[in-house]
Amino acid sequence: MSFFTSGNGVVIPTLIPIIPSLSASSSALVTAVGMGSGAAGISPFSVIGGHMMSCYDSIYKPLEEDRTKTFNNLLLFAVMCIVCNAILSLVGIYSLRIFG
Repeated sequence: MSFFTSGNGVVIPTLIPIIPSLSASSSALVTAVGMGSGAAGISPFSVIGGHMMSCYDSIYKPLEEDRTKTFNNLLLFAVMCIVCNAILSLVGIYSLRIFG
């Protein structure tokens, strides 16, 4: 969801309230939703990624090929962040009890 919308404005308020009905280990899911929405938020389709592309275009006035390269790099970075978050989730890093 966060690839195309705002993580803080849409994804987190939509998904956090339904997590307790999905699983007993809700703290791990809340963490995964927060980390995933933050990681995907840099996608050029999202609010933050769109703002980054807009600022890049208005400040540097890039050629079309440079704009396309920046778009692809932002999209690749967002996908890689999601893959890393999925790996961390499978390893169990989100269910660690650090403070208690």
